[in-house]
Amino acid sequence: ISPETRVTIVARYPHQIEAAHRFGADEIVSGDDIYERLASISNAKHYRGLLNNEMMIGGFEIVYDCVGSAKSITDGLRWTAAQGSLVLVGTTLEMMTIDISPVYYQEIDLVGSLTFGYEQWNGNQIHTFDLVIDMLQEGRLDIDGLITHRFPFEEYRKAIDTASDKRTGSIKVTLTY
Repeated sequence: ISPETRVTIVARYPHQIEAAHRFGADEIVSGDDIYERLASISNAKHYRGLLNNEMMIGGFEIVYDCVGSAKSITDGLRWTAAQGSLVLVGTTLEMMTIDISPVYYQEIDLVGSLTFGYEQWNGNQIHTFDLVIDMLQEGRLDIDGLITHRFPFEEYRKAIDTASDKRTGSIKVTLTY
């Protein structure tokens, strides 16, 4: 991220808002009128259709969807500026119906992200997990507050339930051995 980049976060739960503040988000949007507020932040025009469909003309150059639901993808496409990119980071792993009309009307790139693989780092190719482990061991990454719950492996079902229900306050849930 370049120094000129501004980060806007859409958060649903209080613990997500607090984490966004802690990690330095420039703008945090929550509650009602999200489209209107995002349009204001990005200097876009907000339109509401007859059936309460919403659209922004203008918007953000890049939107990262960390949820991956039909609603978040549909909204994310509408928050992305023409010829911008919506990057799918999160996923719900279910069949879904989404309106992809912004992809062809506004030439928005819909990009998937596997979130790990191999990286070029300091002239070497290194697996993402190895790079992150090295950075953690060197103290180069601040992850305080990202891991909110830890469960012994035997309680994996409880861990999955906790991770699936954001009302628990979960951000990242880990299993310990």
